[in-house]
Amino acid sequence: MNKELNLVPIGTLGRAHGIKGEINTRLTIELPSVFEKGDTERLFLFVEIDALPVPFLVESWRTKGEDTYLLKFKDINTKEEAEQYTNAPLLIASQLLDEDVQFTAMHFIGFTLLDQREKKVGTIIDIDDSTLNTLFLVLCEEGHEVLIPVADDLVQYIDAEKQVISLEIPEGLLD
Repeated sequence: MNKELNLVPIGTLGRAHGIKGEINTRLTIELPSVFEKGDTERLFLFVEIDALPVPFLVESWRTKGEDTYLLKFKDINTKEEAEQYTNAPLLIASQLLDEDVQFTAMHFIGFTLLDQREKKVGTIIDIDDSTLNTLFLVLCEEGHEVLIPVADDLVQYIDAEKQVISLEIPEGLLD
């Protein structure tokens, strides 16, 4: 995360799609929730190039799957231009990520998990979505791993800038 600009990672650019400069993008947020915030004419996303965030104006976007979007940036008009950014990290200004923005579970990989008493449980290292209930795989402070259910009603708060999420963890789950 870039602290000077308060940028938060939200995904990775993939391969070019078609010949007109669209880029497959896997995001950890639901892009429509950002566009609903207002000025969709001037949404800038940042692409990390050589460890520096470079702003790109979103010209258009469309969904391709559950967490995949096709992004078209202004002034990227060919497949060759789009391919330059394959696998580049994508970031967004943190002020666009308020409580109305919808995150996917993948967004929280790398976040610190706190319990309801603000005690650090550990770091979220992966997501298990192989069952109906999505689970965080958490590497605990003591070195072991635990699975914690991901449910909206358990979330106390999320601080995207500090990469912290606080959950009300059911009693006995960490034992």
